[in-house]
Amino acid sequence: MKHESIPGFLGFTENSYSLMMEYVMFDFQPFGIEKSVTNIGEFYHFIDHQFDFKPFADVLVETELWTVDAIYTASEDGSSCESGDEEYVMMPRGKPKKKAKVVKNKCGSNEPKKKDTKRKQTQVTVDHSSGRKKQACCYCGEMTPKLPRHMSRKHSQKADVTAALKFPAGSAERKKAWHKLRSRGNYHHNMTVMDVGEGSLVVARKPNQSGRAIAADDFLPCRFCRGFYRREELWKHTATCTENPHDSQSTTKSVQRNSKLMLLGALKSSNTSTMLNHVLATLRNDAIGIIARNDHLILGVGKFLVEKHGITNAKDSSQTMRELSRLVLQLRKENPDAELSDFITPKKFDTVVEAVKELCAFETKEGQQSVGTPSLALKIGYALKKCVEVVVGKAIREENEVKEKAANKFHQLLLNEWATQISHHSMNTLNRRKFNKVNVLPLAEDLAKLRAYIDLKQSDSFRSLEKYGRLADWKLLEQTTLTRMFIFNKRRGGEVSRLPLQDYQTRPIWDSVNSAEIAKSLDKLSMHFQRSKTIQINLIIKQNNRLDMVEIRGKRGRKVPILTKDMTESLNLLIRTRNRVGVAPDNRYVFARPTKQSLGHIRACDCLRKFIKECQPPLSQPDNITGTKLRKYIATMSQVLALNETEVDWLARHLGHDVSIHREYYRLHKSTIELAKVSKLLIAVDSGDTMKWVGKSLSEII
Repeated sequence: MKHESIPGFLGFTENSYSLMMEYVMFDFQPFGIEKSVTNIGEFYHFIDHQFDFKPFADVLVETELWTVDAIYTASEDGSSCESGDEEYVMMPRGKPKKKAKVVKNKCGSNEPKKKDTKRKQTQVTVDHSSGRKKQACCYCGEMTPKLPRHMSRKHSQKADVTAALKFPAGSAERKKAWHKLRSRGNYHHNMTVMDVGEGSLVVARKPNQSGRAIAADDFLPCRFCRGFYRREELWKHTATCTENPHDSQSTTKSVQRNSKLMLLGALKSSNTSTMLNHVLATLRNDAIGIIARNDHLILGVGKFLVEKHGITNAKDSSQTMRELSRLVLQLRKENPDAELSDFITPKKFDTVVEAVKELCAFETKEGQQSVGTPSLALKIGYALKKCVEVVVGKAIREENEVKEKAANKFHQLLLNEWATQISHHSMNTLNRRKFNKVNVLPLAEDLAKLRAYIDLKQSDSFRSLEKYGRLADWKLLEQTTLTRMFIFNKRRGGEVSRLPLQDYQTRPIWDSVNSAEIAKSLDKLSMHFQRSKTIQINLIIKQNNRLDMVEIRGKRGRKVPILTKDMTESLNLLIRTRNRVGVAPDNRYVFARPTKQSLGHIRACDCLRKFIKECQPPLSQPDNITGTKLRKYIATMSQVLALNETEVDWLARHLGHDVSIHREYYRLHKSTIELAKVSKLLIAVDSGDTMKWVGKSLSEII
């Protein structure tokens, strides 16, 4: 029951220190009665002198006082206590009177026993009984099949009820008012059920009994009307919900994500942070996701990752949580109720290793260990180290030396044995899979076709957006501009996609800084070159005037530039018209999603795939054009051009990585370059012409 007019009244709740009973007991604590009030005279005296009795009228009439026996357990000092004292509790009127016992954990005290740190397995169901559906009253919590009649009789003084009764009977306005009150009451009822972990949800449409088994996790609340609907049907309801302002369009995934985010924020039992709730809202509703949401240690790791990396890398954080959940799922085959924290001890280290081997499909082939999913094994190893950090941090705060020592010993075993048993075999498997693997680069003619197609779409959408200001034109211009920047700069797609609006708007005017000096120096140099050379230098000066640059944060915090050749006008038009097409004012990205609810950005890889598929004329090898292969393409072409060390360093810095990474991972010297240059040296040696090429580079050998 719930009574909003009583300060501090939260409704009848299960007595946390009265667990030994045959039914659910209801406490009288919501009325502010001290636990020291232990006889009927003191109780009535307390009510008469401390409270105005009128606000309790519609609640107390439904209750009665019961006398129960109290059984005392041993006190903290070890002394025993007598039992047989009486206690008085408030129960719903008409409840079948059975023998009830109040258990006290020490003499003269009703303090609750220490709670189990493990979460209870929820027993929430969905009401699919036959007959009229009962609705929850948002004022007193009573479940009734005729909610309008109940509210008219018992809560007619409430402002919302009075407003509903003013409309003509049977009118659309009155029906809408009752619907809002009905949804509010059912929502509060469902939140209470989910917090307690027991009871039945009241959903908008009763599920069919003859269908498949109905789980409570299959239902989510509409964030507008608060009604609970099946998750796969929620987007349909949201599109037609009478409470929806209809100022934007949402996808199925975004509707469910926003609903789960609202649900996590409303649950009182949820002790997660707001940022972590964003991560939990993206988790799939499968067995792995359920473990991730309920395991305390996995939640601790998720909180650790989110606080470190922020919401920007929420997908990486959720992926780590799911990897740990998969490990827990494997461990639960032997220990059904186990939590991950139970295994962060040296005694359980071998159990964890065996579970990882089984999960990642370790097997022996031809005398060598091979791994089915080596990347998962490596990632679990990294995640377990974070688990140890979380466990040790918690143990230090609790001054629990036993748990701290156990976690540290587990960490020592990780350092000493994990590499031998897991990481070594996983890395060997990954390296073996790279042998004789063909590295195919994009064709130059395909890149030229794709660029011409994107340029055409970009210019058409630019003119249409200037003339008509339509959302479709804005989206197309945004996608073409992002893809053009992505292909031109050969940067990681995520870095270009996350270009901050403020960084772009506050970039320096590079022309005013150095273009004049560069142009003057190049003009002097051009006098010493032939006409053909002068034309090339003039082209360089002209191109320099067309280039613009903005510096952003890249991988590992590196400051990396983005060149915006021929794209500044498109970017400026997108920024000028973003409010007109519905971009959220708080969205901080240049390439923002054009919806008022979204604070995210579109992805460069998605746009690239779209234009590769649509390109006319069709590409010869479309599968070879990806972000990574574009980076390998420019790195390989730099070898053909024979850049010196300084120039290679410039290119590596622009691509956003170290020179050593550039040479080791991005240069494809094992394929085309090796065949073209190294083979010339081998042929020269084989033919006996070695002395002919003394002092020559590989490029000079004919």
